[in-house]
Amino acid sequence: MSRDRFCEIKTKIKYSKPKDKNDHDKAWKVREILNLFKTNIQQFGFFMTALSVDEMMVRFFGHTCLKQYLPCKPDRYELKLWGLCGANGYLFNMDIYCGKNDTSIGINLASCPLGSRVVVQMINPLLLGISKRKLLDYHLYFDNYFTSPDLIVHLSKYGLRSTGTVRKDRVKVKHTFEKKAPRAVGVTPIKPIKRYSRTAKDRIEIGFPFAFSLYNKFMGGVDLHDFLCKKACPSISSKKWTFKIFSRILQASVTNILTLWNICNTDKTKHVTTKYLCKEISRIMKLELEQYVTTRSVVRFCIDCDKYYCLHCFPLLHQAK
Repeated sequence: MSRDRFCEIKTKIKYSKPKDKNDHDKAWKVREILNLFKTNIQQFGFFMTALSVDEMMVRFFGHTCLKQYLPCKPDRYELKLWGLCGANGYLFNMDIYCGKNDTSIGINLASCPLGSRVVVQMINPLLLGISKRKLLDYHLYFDNYFTSPDLIVHLSKYGLRSTGTVRKDRVKVKHTFEKKAPRAVGVTPIKPIKRYSRTAKDRIEIGFPFAFSLYNKFMGGVDLHDFLCKKACPSISSKKWTFKIFSRILQASVTNILTLWNICNTDKTKHVTTKYLCKEISRIMKLELEQYVTTRSVVRFCIDCDKYYCLHCFPLLHQAK
């Protein structure tokens, strides 16, 4: 495909209809396609018990009120997304950050901190779709941006266990350690791990809090998904934020396919890579396109069934209109 042909097709893509306009939702132009995407990725249920909530960033330099300026990030101008992922990087829920006072998160949660509202909104399909008895098998992880004592208590009332780091200004009772305190200082239970010691000049075994070990193991699901998304498809520059969100949905779809593929494949030596999967998708799409081009002249369309039929079967089963 030539560059001009691609740009022509790109300008014709529409993500919403005029009737979908909502003055209270800044992301209404992609809300329908985003809801369709979330419905598809949640059709298999929440098959991972270790879940994590974190932010995902999409680089964007165009003009929109959704763009965030983050000087500490590698890309300072980005679109912020919220994600709920399993420990293996499978995306279960996603939403767009539309501002601190975004009413689309939930009017009933307007008085809650932003981090708590995001966590409740992301985990809401799980709370509504699973019984309280089965909810005890799940564990939710998040970082200090979302953690607050009220959020932990709220989730525990539903029977959902959660773990997160917390900032000093959000708790009343603080436990501090000296800067030069030796390692292996913490709470029980303790798990032995190996770390480098400057005095011994070798890796030695020390005690490490088991809660910290579980947090480090299951917290990186969103970061893993974000990393795989950037490898799934090439980054196409665009001045329209709707196209960047659409591209990210395609990348997330490929990443979820890759995750499911490797989960079902028990032989770890045959796990596929992102590059191989993208080639297979392109090859299958090319074959289907060629088949459509060769058969479109020998089919007829039925208005009543809203389907295409071959010329041999059409007069036998339908009456042309």
